[in-house]
Amino acid sequence: MVETPSGLIRLRDGKIVPRRSGWLEPGEQLVCPFKHKLRPALELHEGAMTVQCMDRADVGQPRCGCLLYVATGMMGRFWIDITPEESNEIRRLGIKPTGVARFLGIHFPK
Repeated sequence: MVETPSGLIRLRDGKIVPRRSGWLEPGEQLVCPFKHKLRPALELHEGAMTVQCMDRADVGQPRCGCLLYVATGMMGRFWIDITPEESNEIRRLGIKPTGVARFLGIHFPK
């Protein structure tokens, strides 16, 4: 696996782009890097989950498959673009939602 610099993400089409992240308002719809709308993270209460884009370009085409890490806590909800490998590594290492942003090279303003 080729190392991707901190703060960047390699998309499934091979492009390396700045990793997107942000705060999520209650009921706000997530959008994957390819501009597909994902289901709202309304079921998320306390904790975190990885949401996969299930959008299909056309009937019979494969799903987009992009992932967004969504977490909530005392400061509200946030989301970060994530790869399947990063998601697996976060689980393997037991990183808590409060440490995921730092692990992925994201620095939210305090």
